[in-house]
Amino acid sequence: MNEEWKIGSPNKSASYLLPLIGDTIDQFAGKIFPQTLYRNTFSGAEEKPELNRHVFVLYKYSSNTYFKRFEENLKELETFTECYDPDSYHVMFVFEVPTQYIEALANFRLGKYSEMSEAAKIKILKFHKIDINSQPLNPIYGTLYRKEFQYEYLEAKYAIKIPRNMEASSLPVFTKEIYLNSYKEKVSEDLI
Repeated sequence: MNEEWKIGSPNKSASYLLPLIGDTIDQFAGKIFPQTLYRNTFSGAEEKPELNRHVFVLYKYSSNTYFKRFEENLKELETFTECYDPDSYHVMFVFEVPTQYIEALANFRLGKYSEMSEAAKIKILKFHKIDINSQPLNPIYGTLYRKEFQYEYLEAKYAIKIPRNMEASSLPVFTKEIYLNSYKEKVSEDLI
């Protein structure tokens, strides 16, 4: 696993795929609890390759009553498919991407964020409560709509020139976007 990235660090699946399976960030992270238990979102899991139209959401397990209620709420979502314990510290929730967003999922995997449907883009912005009038320089908005400010930011950050016919973000990195079996060997309560 990349030393700079840990399972609890944000990835692109959390930004672009989590919105496709729910309505608000609060459904998955809550305002306070279980926000501290949310670990990440994945576009797949190595141990379940047959679930290729799904989004996987990982939480640190808790026996707390509030977390039990939260789990029940997740199971009531229309997109909920199953949950399982990938290791002794976590629970993984699996959600099927609705048919109208399957193309957005495919575009995400190819790194073609700006080619997602307008409906998917609007859903992503609403999910994250991004108001382009009050947050005109939001990186998710800049990526989805290939805004100049996003190119300029990336060019300054990486000291490179990006052709404007390319996407305004990098491709998804497989080891950050797929839950790998090797993560189980490296998982401990302190790591994530």
